[in-house]
Amino acid sequence: RGLAAPAVLIALVLNSGLLAQKDTTTPFKAIALSIVFNVIGDIVLIRVFNLGLLGTAIATTAGVWLSVVCTVCLGYGPHRRVRIRWRPPRGEFWSSFCSAAAPLMLFSATTSFGWAVFQASATTLDVLSCAAHQAVWAVWCVLTMVTYPLSQAAQVFLTEDLSLRRGRRSALRLVRLILGLALTWGCALALICGALLTVVPSALVRDAQLWPLMQAIAPHACMSLVLAGSVQVLEGVMMAIGDTRCLAAAQLCSTVVMACFLRIAMKRGSGIADLWPAVTLFYGVRALMHTLRLSVRGLRATAAG
Repeated sequence: RGLAAPAVLIALVLNSGLLAQKDTTTPFKAIALSIVFNVIGDIVLIRVFNLGLLGTAIATTAGVWLSVVCTVCLGYGPHRRVRIRWRPPRGEFWSSFCSAAAPLMLFSATTSFGWAVFQASATTLDVLSCAAHQAVWAVWCVLTMVTYPLSQAAQVFLTEDLSLRRGRRSALRLVRLILGLALTWGCALALICGALLTVVPSALVRDAQLWPLMQAIAPHACMSLVLAGSVQVLEGVMMAIGDTRCLAAAQLCSTVVMACFLRIAMKRGSGIADLWPAVTLFYGVRALMHTLRLSVRGLRATAAG
């Protein structure tokens, strides 16, 4: 798995370059080929060669590197507008890079820390509550990824709008459109999640003892899904206008708020009922801070980015 980490980072950079060119087909092809190769590799290495977990790790690593190779060949070949040239960057690049990367690194680190605290708090629950949490968590994680492309759309199209100086009204219309889509998708995903947790929990787990616990946390799981899409879009907007400092500050504040809430909630010992409200807070704080920032300063780009 350690050998796959560099490939994941390279793929993220390559895909960002393609998305900036409004090319979503090439990343899709590369990822699809990687998934197919990974699945076939799992079957062959585990069932034919009996390698078990080692076979899974090998297939995953090979699949990720295949995705990188496919992305380079399909997205940055001789027939493409942008080509990769392997040469060391100049000194001025590093100054600009560090200025922009530092807040983004803080953003990423605090996000990972926040989810680590959340999952660590879940492990303090009793066995049934922890099992119910994991069942909800698995579905919730998949659903939150549905709206993530809207964040990338905000970064690509808003950046273009601002660079072409089409006017503040055009940029605001674009932001409202993508936010509207995020809210619509978020509500739809919340309904799907709510139905799975309250109407047909047996589709997720067979143990009936877990169903009441899953139903108890359904409201906050659904609310956080509604907020997640909007927050993803707002974060895309913040990246597009270059305000990475505010982006990192909002993430840091939301992480601190969630960690403090979980510490108090777990001390109370009320169980799973006090765990998932932390997720709603995690997204709610960011939504509030980003909304206030955009309300006060609008879509003016900043030097921080």
